[in-house]
Amino acid sequence: MATMDIIKLNGGAPANFLDVGGNVKEDQVYQAFRILSEDPKVKIILVNVFGGIVNCTIIAKGIISASKYLKLKIPLVVRLEGR
Repeated sequence: MATMDIIKLNGGAPANFLDVGGNVKEDQVYQAFRILSEDPKVKIILVNVFGGIVNCTIIAKGIISASKYLKLKIPLVVRLEGR
């Protein structure tokens, strides 16, 4: 949520917030990217994960799958920290 607050404080307008939770699967990450990539108003996708509960490897694999199979044209900014 702090990331959303910082974006708003600097004049941005986040379109979406997704809390994947600790049991997230690779396909769920992929599906989230599919949904976002279909929205013409989305200009960039920012992923900011601190992996305390969430396994960053699963998030990374989902992002790689989405990039590969969806042929994403939207810029991605990704920060994964933790396990």
